[in-house]
Amino acid sequence: MKRLAPSVALLALAACSSSGGKVPLAPGERFLSDRIEALEADIAQLHAEMEELRVDYAPIEEMSEAEFERHLEKRLAKAPADARPALEKELRAKRKAATLSGKALVAYWEERFTNEADDPAWAKVAETACKPRLEKALSPGGKIHAFECKKERCRTEIELTADGPAADAAVTACTSEPTDAETFAESATMSRITGSNGHVRAIVYIARKGYSMAVE
Repeated sequence: MKRLAPSVALLALAACSSSGGKVPLAPGERFLSDRIEALEADIAQLHAEMEELRVDYAPIEEMSEAEFERHLEKRLAKAPADARPALEKELRAKRKAATLSGKALVAYWEERFTNEADDPAWAKVAETACKPRLEKALSPGGKIHAFECKKERCRTEIELTADGPAADAAVTACTSEPTDAETFAESATMSRITGSNGHVRAIVYIARKGYSMAVE
């Protein structure tokens, strides 16, 4: 076996050391390596652009927390300074409303109504205006199990013998006429359960004029 001259051996060791111990690539292999690196950079750029598109245009309920915070940051940056507090409150309320559902949404409104201040004068007006119409809207055999008004909303628990148009009519009984806008803003069903006997139990909130059923 032929031994390398000391100078050749030293040059070979220096080459390996400078390349991190890797064997130098042939010209064709270097080209492929460069192309792979370029493609990886393009993919990373596309991924970053897709993330920005999600931040700008994805439905708010589908955003991750990080995406929503980035969306909020970008929206606030474009808004006039004096409009930013209201815009942030609006967007955070929309986010909360979009991500609350089922039992969590029911619990949210139950807690909010429990903590709501009282307004006996308006509560009396609201009950007088709404309760008789609600009783009339219930199908034969229907019942009002609870009816209470506070400062911003009324809460009622109703039972109907069947689901369908009659149940829908009961939910909107106090907000369906044009004149209702003088007292009430809107109504919303927070729970609607059909029992084994076919009866429907529902919890309905009716918001006072000037208020709403928007999650805050």
